[in-house]
Amino acid sequence: MLSSQPAGTESAGSPLLRLDDLIGQSTVVEAPQELIVGRAGNFVVGEDDQFLHRRLLHFWCSANQWMVKNVGSRVPVDIEPRSRGSFARTDLGPGAQTPLAPGASAIVFSTSERTYELHVDVYTPGVHGPRSTYTPDTATATVGKHVPNQEQLKLMQALAAPLARQPGTDDSAIPDVATVARQLGWTEKKVNSKIDYLCRSIEKSGPPMPKPYRISLARYAYEMGYLS
Repeated sequence: MLSSQPAGTESAGSPLLRLDDLIGQSTVVEAPQELIVGRAGNFVVGEDDQFLHRRLLHFWCSANQWMVKNVGSRVPVDIEPRSRGSFARTDLGPGAQTPLAPGASAIVFSTSERTYELHVDVYTPGVHGPRSTYTPDTATATVGKHVPNQEQLKLMQALAAPLARQPGTDDSAIPDVATVARQLGWTEKKVNSKIDYLCRSIEKSGPPMPKPYRISLARYAYEMGYLS
């Protein structure tokens, strides 16, 4: 059972964690409560899947920061933002742990039986983002973010569209060059050339773009919010 929190032991404004398995089970917990996800956890998933660990994920709160650890031995886990551009994808291998970013994320893992997706929300009741309307119209622009032209933008949107439609999906959903070429009415040679040039340009002023460039470019476009 979930541990109960003694009245008055946590300061006001402690972050809450909401976990949803998207098939009817959800819960909201606060420190010092903890969650164990798996076939035999206090948040049960994959009860009939013998390939899934009895205990796969452990959630707990430390110093007002929600943490998650992969306590399994062979099932890797992906953590991705459900809102564009909020944080980068995290690969959580067996034994690894990471802080959970505030906001909405998707946790995805697979066995030979099926793929699972959990939605996680970390939030503090009553706390809102800034409402400032300040515009720094006299300052120089920040250096580092690549600004795509219209053709480059169309290419990135075509590559990253499946990631926006289904946050948490893996790289297999990213379309291949032939599919992108048909969608844009380009030749495959043009698509490949544009992908190579664009990735090299981004690397000059931004993050590294490891090969395959098609995958890196799709992830970059999604995380930078180029789909709107």
